[in-house]
Amino acid sequence: MPEARTLTHPGPIAAERITTVPCAASRQRVTLKAGYTLLQAMTDAVGEVGAWFDLDDIRVDTLTFVRPAPAPGDGHVAWYSAQTVLTDAIILKGGAHLGRRDGSVAKFPAV
Repeated sequence: MPEARTLTHPGPIAAERITTVPCAASRQRVTLKAGYTLLQAMTDAVGEVGAWFDLDDIRVDTLTFVRPAPAPGDGHVAWYSAQTVLTDAIILKGGAHLGRRDGSVAKFPAV
């Protein structure tokens, strides 16, 4: 059996281990607008709320994505691969979470 690994997060320890807030969800079907980035189309579709999207059979001109990957050193608990870029692609089945922070769409750092 392999030896257990311990991962240490490099940031400060949170004062509260678990934070919960009340929320509600409803299921809605939306059509994403063509001609926009996927992020912009999802943001436009739901307005000022966060959302989960089931993405099925979506044709895209360019699909750029990353995958979980081993960190290049010991300083990171989580890491992502280099970008993969596909052209004229179809997302057969996928999912995406659109989050909000301080009233704005959560931005992911460029890889």
